[in-house]
Amino acid sequence: MTALIGPRQCGKTTLARQLAAQKPHEYFDLEAPSDLERLAHPMTALQPARLTP
Repeated sequence: MTALIGPRQCGKTTLARQLAAQKPHEYFDLEAPSDLERLAHPMTALQPARLTP
């Protein structure tokens, strides 16, 4: 699992989309109300995600 944090307009979303295109992924936009709602229950939201070394 990876989290990208940084100032606004520094390219976080662009980088996330480029990386996500390379393999299956779960994407959460913390400015999107629907994603924040999903993360209100993290065990349910993150259960499908697989940890890879």
